Amino acid sequence: MTLVMILFLIFWLVCSILAYGFCFSFYQNKYPIAAKNDYIEDVFYALLLSLFGPVAIITVILMKQYKYGLKFR
Repeated sequence: MTLVMILFLIFWLVCSILAYGFCFSFYQNKYPIAAKNDYIEDVFYALLLSLFGPVAIITVILMKQYKYGLKFR
């Protein structure tokens, strides 16, 4: 039981990290003119989305935000 919970948490963490990278990259690359001004907002929205783990990955795929690659800063 404990091993299953640990594996689930690792899976959730990996999904969250990928969702953050894809979402942040989407906002920074889709709107390059506003990227510098809205940097903090982009980080906030990416962090907010990443809390949902696997659901966030599904959202990223459905909204095709993965096309802009991964970006973490």
